[in-house]
Amino acid sequence: MSAKNIFQLHKEILDDYKLYIDSFINIADERILHTVKRDFDSGNLYPEPLIQFNPSFESGGSVENLVNKGILSKEFNNIFYDAENKSWEIYKHQTEAIIKGNEGRGFVVTSGTGSGKSLTYISTIFNHLFKNTGKPGIKAIIVYPLNALINSQELALIGFEENYRKRTGNSFPFTYAKYTGQEKQEDRDKVIANPPDILLTNYMMLELLMVRKTDESLRSSFLDNVEFLVYDELHVYKGRQGADVSLLNRRIKAAAKNKNIICIGTSATMATGSVDEQKGEVAKVASRFFDGSFLPDDIIVESLTYSTNDIIPTRDQLVDAFHAPISDISRNAILQNPIAIWLERTIAIRNEGIHKRRNEPQSLKSIATTFSELTGIDASASEQKLIEILVWAESLNIQSAKDKKKDTVLPFKLHQFIS
Repeated sequence: MSAKNIFQLHKEILDDYKLYIDSFINIADERILHTVKRDFDSGNLYPEPLIQFNPSFESGGSVENLVNKGILSKEFNNIFYDAENKSWEIYKHQTEAIIKGNEGRGFVVTSGTGSGKSLTYISTIFNHLFKNTGKPGIKAIIVYPLNALINSQELALIGFEENYRKRTGNSFPFTYAKYTGQEKQEDRDKVIANPPDILLTNYMMLELLMVRKTDESLRSSFLDNVEFLVYDELHVYKGRQGADVSLLNRRIKAAAKNKNIICIGTSATMATGSVDEQKGEVAKVASRFFDGSFLPDDIIVESLTYSTNDIIPTRDQLVDAFHAPISDISRNAILQNPIAIWLERTIAIRNEGIHKRRNEPQSLKSIATTFSELTGIDASASEQKLIEILVWAESLNIQSAKDKKKDTVLPFKLHQFIS
């Protein structure tokens, strides 16, 4: 039995949802029941799903390039390598952020899902620790809004250390640990007794660390030694909660011996407008949040690129592609497919001067209508062809993920229930 694609799964979920809601309907009046059933079957119960594309990111070279330039320690060649022993390829925004962090500047990376934002601050912290081994105490505090993110980051760090051990036969010359409300007391006691170099926590626990008597030694450890204060998912901290955490940061900075703590944030897109307007607004928010000075140049935005071929398809080419069966399902074939090219360059990405920007999510029906108006092909038939192209891309991206490669084509998400 073949695996379901996302559109089949979506239909099954909605069918189940309709059955669940229908089970509550018990109307005796036939006229009212008929009206309710008519509206129920019309699809008004839920909105059209939105398709959000995650475009490809511009290459920033490899980790080895940064090592060769003296930006990163040579030890990074023992961590960031793939199954074929090749140095990791990284994105342009990752390279820009790592360079800035290792110049001693704080930064905020604002980019989309799957763009490797955490690698920017992890590399910055690792680089400092590789170059400054031996001194005990907490040098970096990384704050996450959810414990699930902390657990995920811990697994990533374990993976990095395992890579390092395979290459060198040694463990990291520095340590890391999580400190949240989910650990057993004996595990927290071990962290208190032997503070790590990198502490993974959440903002509530960090608040408690600043006031609890039982955490006094841990508090002293980071106030005496902290070099980096990092907040992942910075966009979460808004309103009253943002103000509370901002005041917490001010208390930490006031009490810390180091008066030049490097503050780093990562976030999904935090502002609208042009790239320059986005950078300016995020710099203002970061300056207030961290009680520091962030300039627009300290804000790193994603650099997008096209994965499909450069030639923009004509109307006739789109029509021909619509009628042509998909027999070659290779990656190279989809990169040359006119409809795939049209989707990426018209629906997924828009150009704003020298910058490429993500387009807003659209419903499948809306995309199909646009295609229909351009080609003269029936909208319903256009929708089915678009689904065929997207399922093709999805299958290639699943295989790419299994092979631990980043060569995705038209990756997308389907959003149904949106608050």
